[in-house]
Amino acid sequence: MIMSTTETDLPVDEVITPESKNIKRYGYRAADKVLVVEFSNGATYETAGVEPETFAQLRNAESVGSFYQKEIRPNYKAEKLETK
Repeated sequence: MIMSTTETDLPVDEVITPESKNIKRYGYRAADKVLVVEFSNGATYETAGVEPETFAQLRNAESVGSFYQKEIRPNYKAEKLETK
């Protein structure tokens, strides 16, 4: 469920702030199919190769955190981004 979209420093086209205990915000860079997720603990991960359809499913998921854990995390390799 999407709660709000905002401009941000995440390297994505659009940032989404969901109602989630574990995910603070996330976004997608369509040009290179990259999902960026910032967790509530401050860690930010970039996941390459995420198809637009999968991102759409994440956006529309009843629970963004559950969808990420069940569909994204086990199927894609994420790289932790350094924080400033």
